[in-house]
Amino acid sequence: MRQIEFRGKRKADGKWVYGNLIQTYNAFGISQIFGRGEWLVDPDTVGQWIGKYDVNKNKIFEHDIVRTQYFGSYVGNSFDFTGIDTFEVVYSGSGFKLENKKRSYVLRDDVELEVIGNRFDTPELLGGGA
Repeated sequence: MRQIEFRGKRKADGKWVYGNLIQTYNAFGISQIFGRGEWLVDPDTVGQWIGKYDVNKNKIFEHDIVRTQYFGSYVGNSFDFTGIDTFEVVYSGSGFKLENKKRSYVLRDDVELEVIGNRFDTPELLGGGA
């Protein structure tokens, strides 16, 4: 069975919480099973686990900033296929993709990624092709 998990930043204190997404007509929340808690979260920070782990065995979520050598890097007006670039993990309506200001790729299972931050806590990490 496929596991579905979300995360979001609590409105009360800005800490990340993980669990099931709850959506009402005017609010978003995250709920953990077995009564461990329910929290209102900032809807802009809600992201889904993409079902993949990074090279350090961390779960990768939508809006994470990752780095990879798979696509090389974009330097000036050319590609350096030996370089490393950073991307944000985004949902595109039909699936997840890696995106920065210069390039966009459909997320593939054979691409090794390393989570280095996320767009809310460390947006400056979208350097590289950003």
